[in-house]
Amino acid sequence: MNNLNHLRLAFVLSAIVLAFIHAPMSLRAQDATEKVTFDDHVKPIFRQRCATCHGPDKKSGGLDVTNFTALMQGGGSGASIEPGDAEGSYLYMLVTHEEEPSMPPGGNKIPDGELSMISKWIDAGALENMSSKASVKKKSFDTAMSGDAATRPEQVALPPHLPMEPVIHTEKTSTATAIAMSPWAPIVAIAAPKQVLLYNTQTLEFLGVLEFPEGIANVLKFSRNGQLLIAGGGQDAVSGKVVVWDVATGRRELEVGDELDTVLAADISSDHRFIALGGPKRIVRVFSTSDGSQVYEITKHTDWITSLAFSPDGVLLATGDRAGGTFVWEAPTGNPFLDLRGHTAQITGISWRTDSNILATCSEDTSVRLWEMENGSQVKTFNAHGGGTSEVVFTRDGNLATNGRDKVAKVWNQNGELQKQMSALDDIGTAIGYCNETGRVVAGDWTGKYYVWNFSDAVLVGELSPNPPLLAERVAIAQSQVQQTQGELAPVAVQLTEATAAMEQLRMQMQGIEATKATLTTEVAALEQQLATAKQSMESKAAEAVQTKTELDSHTTIQPQLKELSEKATAVAALSPTDPELQTTAQTLVAKLTSVDARMTELNTRIAQLTNETTTTQQEIEAMTQTFGTKQIELESANTQLTTMTTQMPPLEAAVAEKTTIVSQIREKVAAAEVALARWQNEVSFISQLAAIDAKIEAAQIEADNAAEARSALEAKLAALQAEISIALATEQAANQSLEAAQTERDAVQGIVQ
Repeated sequence: MNNLNHLRLAFVLSAIVLAFIHAPMSLRAQDATEKVTFDDHVKPIFRQRCATCHGPDKKSGGLDVTNFTALMQGGGSGASIEPGDAEGSYLYMLVTHEEEPSMPPGGNKIPDGELSMISKWIDAGALENMSSKASVKKKSFDTAMSGDAATRPEQVALPPHLPMEPVIHTEKTSTATAIAMSPWAPIVAIAAPKQVLLYNTQTLEFLGVLEFPEGIANVLKFSRNGQLLIAGGGQDAVSGKVVVWDVATGRRELEVGDELDTVLAADISSDHRFIALGGPKRIVRVFSTSDGSQVYEITKHTDWITSLAFSPDGVLLATGDRAGGTFVWEAPTGNPFLDLRGHTAQITGISWRTDSNILATCSEDTSVRLWEMENGSQVKTFNAHGGGTSEVVFTRDGNLATNGRDKVAKVWNQNGELQKQMSALDDIGTAIGYCNETGRVVAGDWTGKYYVWNFSDAVLVGELSPNPPLLAERVAIAQSQVQQTQGELAPVAVQLTEATAAMEQLRMQMQGIEATKATLTTEVAALEQQLATAKQSMESKAAEAVQTKTELDSHTTIQPQLKELSEKATAVAALSPTDPELQTTAQTLVAKLTSVDARMTELNTRIAQLTNETTTTQQEIEAMTQTFGTKQIELESANTQLTTMTTQMPPLEAAVAEKTTIVSQIREKVAAAEVALARWQNEVSFISQLAAIDAKIEAAQIEADNAAEARSALEAKLAALQAEISIALATEQAANQSLEAAQTERDAVQGIVQ
């Protein structure tokens, strides 16, 4: 090969290397190892180990393992190979003896080296030959379940913030078709057209919507640990399907079934491995949750499958039909276990006791029957509802909740003794549920209503709407409620302001009058003291005047006689000037007369003074008495006003208290209405955000699909280039060999010539 060809080959190789470098890591890892294919590696193993029973001549179980197409189609038990998942492939679990029946039957496992080759082949995508491309299916979801189904899980599954926009809102409600209770949380799921609605059984609060566009759910079931919720239903005579949601995320995780009629009965096994469904086609189909493939089907029923349930321990599957046929099967295989004979009409409900030892069935023949699972004998039979029993549910404590055509939901013990009877429904009872967490009974009827009672006292506590309003309607209602409550608040607030102002005004008036009363009381007390003092002074002066007048009267009585004696004595003394005694007597009498006259003058002056003072005091007393009377009148008036106002205050206080209470209540209503408005506005925003996220997810999915297509194209180009490289290398090798041969020949010729 000349240098130019070498350069061209180097260029091509460089391009391939660059493409390889920029390819996804998984692709480089896959291409870096030798391909394991069916034709080259696995088919020889199967031909040697399995072809005797599973070949073209003898297809045990409908499976031919020697033909790639036949192997991938599977056999009577469904798909045998899950490309990309050896551990989840039924055939691999059989040949490794992880599942029964082990293969080869009655012998040892095939050698580990061959098992390893089979595992590598499946995990690499189950390629048919060297030119095949891996197409590995993605598992729907992790089916692992932690913990015992009868034991409360460490983490109880609770729904996240779910959309509250109904899929549809109709003028009338349809029949209440299904109720499911979470085994470990206060959550109830109810069926409605094209949706499943979740409510809190304690508060009756609406928790959100799970879309079910397939139609209406005829059956709802929570898994035994409450992690999953399934809905089975569809459209009559058109289609049927079972849908699985993860309760904690609200995500739709899996769909199984593609029925030509609606699904009437469905359940999921306690280990989350299997989903069983049935309906008008009279076939029970059991699917694997790992990939949605059918595991087996049961065709023994002669009429519509109307009810079915896996046992809590996952060992058994009970099914019932419209003709009253009831059967129990081995859950993993569908092999017959028991044929329960006794009902004479449609089986309307099947429920297992938590220990899986007792099965309860109910029927349109009115009866509820309890069966033990050791040999299928009846433990108890009782007629629960006249006209027919529509559903039976075992409670965690072993009671039985039932509903029926007599329009009354009931709870019984296992001896058939009625424990509680709820108030009458509006129409025929169709569905029943019992919340073990809150002790509440939920029942639905033919009109589409769902009622909630306390089991303890059978008191009706409310209803659950199967037809909640659209968010736009909720926002409008909330806005109207805000406006209405604000309108109610305005006049009452004015009345409260007016009543408060009147009360405060009266209180201020009373305070003013109280102050006036206090002043008047002080003044009246002072006047009383002054009057007492004045009267005491006047009495003292009156007594002194009397005493002075008495003394004056005494002097007035003796003064004329004393004057006469004094004049006579003076006259006698004048007659005898030398008589000292006469002179002394005359002088004494004159002095005495002078003294008496002086005293009388003094007494008259004092009497005049006392008379003036008494008159003044009397005038003062009269003035004070008048003032005292006025003040007393004012005080009495103040007391009267206070008494009147005191009687006026309680009604005002009562009015203020009443208006305050009303205003407070209305403000609470306003606040609640505002909270409700904000809530529904936030829900509208939440829906918009979800729509935007969904749009991003869809765009990302389209981008991923386009990238996958581009990758497939690149892989095809890479394969073509690799083929060209192989041809080029082979050509180069041949050319080099020819060159070497020619050179050898030339050397030989040259040797001969020489």
